Amino acid sequence: MCSGRLDPTFVLKAFASGADGVMITGCHPGDCHYIEQNYKTLRRFKLLQRTLSAMGVEPDRLKLVWASAAEGIKLTAEITSMVETVRKLGPLSWPHWDEPQFSDTVTAGHD
Repeated sequence: MCSGRLDPTFVLKAFASGADGVMITGCHPGDCHYIEQNYKTLRRFKLLQRTLSAMGVEPDRLKLVWASAAEGIKLTAEITSMVETVRKLGPLSWPHWDEPQFSDTVTAGHD
């Protein structure tokens, strides 16, 4: 999926569902097959940073990395760095929410 299709609610849902950190990756600006979609990603990332900060989430829990398919070593290093950073921060102390499972919906009210 192109990073330009990233809906900010995906990131918020990841944190609300228990993720301690989220990394968004995409093509380098100017190298996007879909012309300007990674610029849209950058705008959404900046919005998410402000929103999460207002919610008390440390900024290092969200990261944006530009990497091409030929930059596997760079991407590996970025992932390793993010994991180390999030480990140092510890678990995110957000209340977790779960969507009802299909079986819960089907059996609810059928005692």
